[in-house]
Order: sequence, then C-alpha cells, then structure tokens
Amino acid sequence: MNYAYLRIFIMTLALLVAGCGDKPSSGDSGGDTAVEDADGDGFTADDDCDDGDASVYPGATEVCDGRDNNCDDEIDEDVETTFYADADEDGYGNAENPIDDCSMPSGYVSDARDCDDGDVNIHPGAAEVCNDADDNCDGAIDEGVSTTYYADYDGDGYGDVTDTRDACGTAPSGFTTDSDDCDDTNADINPAADEICDEIDNNCSGDIDLDDPLLDRSVTTTYYVDLDGDGFGDPGASGEYTCGGISGYVLDDTDCDDSDSAINPHAAETWYDGIDQDCDGLSDYDSDYDGEDSDSYGGLDCDDSDSAINTGASETWYDGVDQNCDSLSDYDQDGDGYDSDAYSGLDCDDTDYDVSPIGTETWYDGIDGDCDGASDYDQDGDGYDTDVYGGTDCDDEDALVNTDATEIWYDGIDQDCDGGSDYDQDGDGESLEGYGDYDCDDMDASIYTGATDTWYDGVDSNCDGASDYDADADGFDHDSYGGDDCDDTDSAVNTGATDTWYDGVDSNCDGASDYDQDADGYDSDAYGGSDCDDRNSSISPAATETAGDEIDSDCDGGEICLVDADGDGYTDGISTVTSSDDDCADSGEGSASDPTGDCDDADASINPGETETCDGTDNNCSGDESDAPGTATFYADYDGDGYGDSSASTTACTVPSGYVTDDTDCNDEVDFVNPGESANPYSTWDADCDGVWDKANEAVTTTGGPFIFDSSSNNLFGDPDRDSTFESGYTSWTSYVGSTTVGGVVDMTYVTYPSSEIYPSLELPNPSIGVGIVNEAFISPTFPVVSGTDYAVCMVAVNDTPDNQGMRIFTQTDYDGGGSSIANVTVLAYSEQYVCGSWTALATANEAVVIAAGNWTGNPGYGTHIGVGAGAIIAGIE
Repeated sequence: MNYAYLRIFIMTLALLVAGCGDKPSSGDSGGDTAVEDADGDGFTADDDCDDGDASVYPGATEVCDGRDNNCDDEIDEDVETTFYADADEDGYGNAENPIDDCSMPSGYVSDARDCDDGDVNIHPGAAEVCNDADDNCDGAIDEGVSTTYYADYDGDGYGDVTDTRDACGTAPSGFTTDSDDCDDTNADINPAADEICDEIDNNCSGDIDLDDPLLDRSVTTTYYVDLDGDGFGDPGASGEYTCGGISGYVLDDTDCDDSDSAINPHAAETWYDGIDQDCDGLSDYDSDYDGEDSDSYGGLDCDDSDSAINTGASETWYDGVDQNCDSLSDYDQDGDGYDSDAYSGLDCDDTDYDVSPIGTETWYDGIDGDCDGASDYDQDGDGYDTDVYGGTDCDDEDALVNTDATEIWYDGIDQDCDGGSDYDQDGDGESLEGYGDYDCDDMDASIYTGATDTWYDGVDSNCDGASDYDADADGFDHDSYGGDDCDDTDSAVNTGATDTWYDGVDSNCDGASDYDQDADGYDSDAYGGSDCDDRNSSISPAATETAGDEIDSDCDGGEICLVDADGDGYTDGISTVTSSDDDCADSGEGSASDPTGDCDDADASINPGETETCDGTDNNCSGDESDAPGTATFYADYDGDGYGDSSASTTACTVPSGYVTDDTDCNDEVDFVNPGESANPYSTWDADCDGVWDKANEAVTTTGGPFIFDSSSNNLFGDPDRDSTFESGYTSWTSYVGSTTVGGVVDMTYVTYPSSEIYPSLELPNPSIGVGIVNEAFISPTFPVVSGTDYAVCMVAVNDTPDNQGMRIFTQTDYDGGGSSIANVTVLAYSEQYVCGSWTALATANEAVVIAAGNWTGNPGYGTHIGVGAGAIIAGIE
C-alpha cells in the first residue's frame, strides 16, 4: 500500500472537516467558535486527523493497518515487521533485500541468513559437500568433506607431509595422497628405493647405509667433492669409494653452486630474489610452479601462490577468483559492466548483455529490462498491474490511481477506480459547496441545504453558515454553550451592547450591578446603596480618607484635615483633626495644599516663612540660629586650657559652654599642651604646639646618676588623658595581660584598663654600644598613692645580645634616688621575658617606680611595655 498517498488523503480530510463542519460561527461580531467532536473520541476536528473514526485520534495506539492511528502524520511507524526476499525459495532470505510490511508478502521470509539466495541448495542447515562452495552458510568452504593431499615436487609418487592442500575429487597436479617421502627434492629417495652405500637414507627407513639392514653391500658408490660443506657435492668432481667415503666428499652430486652452503637441493627457496637456492632449475619467479612468472616480476600470473590461476586457466564464474587473470569482475558473466544480483550486484540476468540497471525497459513484454524488480505490467509503479493485461489498475500511467488507492475527494480524479462522483463524498446527492452545490459537510449525508436546523446541537444542518448557538441572531452565542450572550432570546442583550445604567437590565452581560456605575462594589445611594459618588471608584464607604484633600472619600459626611492651630497658614504635615464638613477651611484646619514644616503650631510668629534673628528662638524652623545675621564661629576646648580644637566648631550668636574663640590647640585632650606653654626638654610631648616634639628619654651617662622625671611633667605617660587611646609611639599594655610565662610569679588578668590606672611606657633608652653603663627610667603616676595598698608593675624585657643582661625594678620616694628593690632579674641572651614585681605603698604621694637596665656589654637590649597597676590583685609572689 502507498502510505504517502493515504497520509495526504487523511490530512486533506482533516482540513475539510475543520473548515466545513457544522461548528459555531462568530458571525459579523467576532464571537467564539465551537468545534465539534464528530466521532466522540475526545478530540475535535482541529486535532483529530479522522473525526469520523473514534479509534483514530492523537495519542491512540499505532497498529499495523495502513492508517495513521495516532495522528502524528506517520503510518504504521514502529509496528511493521521486516521481511527478506527469498529468490531461490529455500526458506531463507537475503539480508540485503528487506521490506517492512504488516504481513509477510509473497516471495519473502523472516529469516535473513541465506548467503546465496540464487542457489536453493545453499542456505543455513544445508549439508556441506565438497564443491568449493559454502553450502551451509557458516563462513567455511568444504569443511569436513575435502581430502588432504601432499606436495610431490620430485614426482616419485610420495609427498611431503609438511606441504599439504585440501581438495575435492582427484589430487591436484603435483600432489599425492602418500605423505611418507623423506626428501621430496630427490626422486631416487622414497620408501620404494633401494638403500645403497651413499650416506643417505635412500628408502626413508630412518637408517643410513650400514645401519640399515636392507643395505646392498655389494654396490660401490661414487662420491663428489663438497667444497662448501653443505652435504651436496659438485657433479664435476667425483671418485669411487667404498661405503663410508672420505672427508670432504659426499654421495650427492646435485649441488648447483658448491661455493655457497646456502644453495643446495635441500635449501629453502627464497622466491623472487633471482637465486635458485634449492637447485631445482626452475624459475625463481614462479612460486606456484604453473609455468607462469608472477605479474609483480614481469610475468602474467596474477596469483603466484595458486597454480590453478594463470592466463591459460579457464574462468569459473561467481567464485570470487580471477582464474584467467583478465582482471575483469568474476560476477559479470555477460560483460555488461554490472555484477549479477545473485552476488550482491544489480544485474538481474547476467547471461544477457542487454539486461542491466541501465537497460531500456519495454513495457508489457514480460522482461525486466532495467532490473528494477518491478512488474512489467505496472508502468506507474503503484503495485497494481494495468487492467489491459489482466490487472485492476484503470490508469497505469498514474501511480496515485489504482483500486486500493485512497480517494482524494474533489480533485476530479477517480483514484480508487470506483466510478463514483468525486464531489459528493457522503452520497447525499449534493456536491460540496464550491463544486456546483452547497453541501457544507460532505462527510455527513444528513447535512445539506434542504435539511432542518436544530438549535444548540452544534450542527449546521441546513448549511446556512449561522452559529447554531445564537438563536436571537445578534452575533453572540448563548453563554450556556460556551458563548457570552446572557439572554439569547433578546438581540438587544449581548456583550457588544451598551449598558443603560439604573434600568435593572444587564444589557452588556458583564454580570455587574446595574446600580454601581463606577464598579467599586457599592451601589449608588440614589438607588438604595451607600456610594455617595457612583461615578468615582475611589469614593465609597470602603475608601480611606486622605487628610486635607477636601473630599469625603469614605462617604461618612465629614473630612480629615491637617492641624493649623495658630492659623499662620503652615501645618506640621502630620497632625490631623476631624472636620464636620468636607472642606478644611474652618478655624484650626489646614488642607493638603498648605505649606508644611511648622515647628511651633502654637505661635503664629514661628514658621518656615519667618526671618531668623538672634533672639534665642528658632524663628524659621531651621533647627538653630546659625542662619541669623550676627552669628560667629566658636571652637571646643575639651581640656579647659583656653585654647580650642580647630576640627570641632559650631556657629552661634553667643559663646556656648565649653567653647572658645581660639582654635590653635594642637592637643585639646591635655591641658599642659597648648601654645601658651613652654617647651619641656624632658617631656615626650609638643608642649608649646610649635610642631616639634620636646626632647625626652635621653640616655644617661655613667657619671650623671639616675635620670629623674617629676610627675608634674607627666613624663613617659602613654595615655595621660585616659581616653583609652595610646598616644603615638606607645604600645598597649593590655596585649600582655594574662601571660604566665614568668614561672607563675604574677597574674595580671585582674587588671582592667583604665579603671586600674595602668600606664604603658616607651621603650627604655639605648646605651652606647660596648659601654657598661646603668640607664634608668621611671614612670610616675599622677593619682594619689594610698598607704598600705598593694601595687604591681610588669614589663617585657627584650635582650637581642649574646650576653645575659640585668633588669631591675625599684620604688623611689620623693625623687631622691633611693628606694626599695621590687625585682632584680637576669634576662637571658636573645630572649624576651616578663619582669614583674609588687610592693605595698608608703604614706607618700610622690612615690614612683624606677626601671633600670644595666650591665650591658654587647649590643643593647630593651625593656618595653611598662605598666603600673593600682589596686591590682597580686598572686603567687615569692
């Protein structure tokens, strides 16, 4: 079956059903269209490729029936069976000639294992016979049925057991069935020969000369000189000797080159090198001994390994062997250039030169002249013979026309040759509209121009083209049948009509209240509703009032206004008051259009429109008086020394508390640092703010004694203003709190800065290199020392010299150079150690702590990060 034409028919049929079926029409007003499901399979004609067959629809199971069951535009996909041509009718098909069909065609089988579909005797399961063919299609030829023959090169009737050939029938030329020859290069040596005294096993018994009991001892033997020692003598140099001979002579005289031991009758022949290694006198270019040299060496033999192949041999067709070496195809017997189709070729008659794939087809003569395999009585190739020669095809020149073709309606062609009208598919006597009559559904005999229409059944029975769901003919289908006409008995009511408000009729079928014109969900208060403005959807009882917009948005009869208590025309933009009417013009009321920003709504002289004056009042609500005429800039004086910080200023009418007019203080956190102070040569500060740090922490000479600093200069304080921020060059003590690296001598974790009055120091000054001196520095707290209170001091001593160094901590009273020792520690070379000590304070306010580093003999070490703690808890001191 030609499925392509069937597919065309189905698609055409679907289009006709979709285009001409009795379905809802939109009319002139653009209404919706209802598409029918004629066969009731759940799919309308828009999607169903055959809406007249309930078993055909998208998603149906495809079955092998020559139809597109699932509407995917393919016929019998994935359900057909593959069959193979069985030309020799032996029950086995040709794998290279398949066909897909729903049932097995004549001349085809399901088994594709035939290796020769032109020979009924060749197929899987056939008995293998000795005929040089693969009878049972197992890939082997004559296995188990051929005879083994042995090469008999010397022609004595006995063959070489190592050189065999399997063949059928008689032995090939040069071969024999006997394999007992022990020297197949010498015809005098074989099992039937007499054993003579010549040092050769003449009779192939395995014994030589005197060792063989069959030796004829009366016979003398001629020996030949063997110059190359290969066991074969020179026929030109001989002598007679008794059995056994003499050294350098042998009985054999067949050596053709006695100067080369690699050349003798027993040597293996090396073919094609021009040398007769085995001394047989034959051509070195004829390895198969057929008398023709190889074509690779100037000869004509195209296969020098097979004596049956040469230019004089007879060609055996179809065996794949070029026996006569003519280089022509072995499968093209008629020489027309095409191999036989029995051997994978294209020639359907390899005995007739005029029959081939390029042959000329003569129709209706019974001969397949062009080998296309088609019937000679089926000119159009549609699979149906012409009715002129006993077939059924009424037009053998058109492949789309035959008795089993699918009729394509309305094309004027009788595809299926049934002789019926091509324009009346349903046979109701009326042609499809556009083809002479007005049948709007030519697939249903009950639908034509003379039929009676029934409303709402989805069928345009009378073919008038009007919607079957629009009884009032207003162009809108009934809303009960997929349309939107809420009253299909009144043509004035439909979705295209204009609604007349407040008449109680939903003329436009929108389903909304006829008394809610603004569609805000509330009917007009003129018709029993609560909407005070039925033309504005933002006004209804559910709306939220907007303060000061002078609109009664929630229909409660009043308005929310902004407050203007002082009546100056300014509001704060936030405070509101409820009005008894819908305007905001009453006393104390302000509207949304009034300016905002009033910072004092109780005083009409204070608002953003007033002019600022230096009267202590923020007249224009700017936040301060800085914009008033006559203001000045003042600077913060945090340390109270009369000098201000230039980075902290304010603008005011009068001097604020804590501010001054001077901005030249370089450190507004320390009261002894300002331009009015004098430079202190022992201070670590820039006391006079001249931009140069005062001299401090100088090294002390050996004759100068202890270098004393007094507390009034606050020497060595890392954070004198106690703001928890160390000044430049100081290191935080807290980085060492909690360390227990000094044998558990002290635990400073209880000390919390600044409540415990911890004072970090600078590094101790360096001594001169190589001079043994004692340098001292101390830190003097400014807080009063309380008698009987425990105090602690810790430091980190760093020694970067190869020698141990001494480190001492002691107290000093009244700066007199005396005191009591707190700690005296040796700091190991190249180490960093904690040095800690404690003491009980005396009843003296000026008690201080001195740290001394001495006994340095190499590079200096440093004592750093000194701290004193008042009220610290000391633990584990020995």
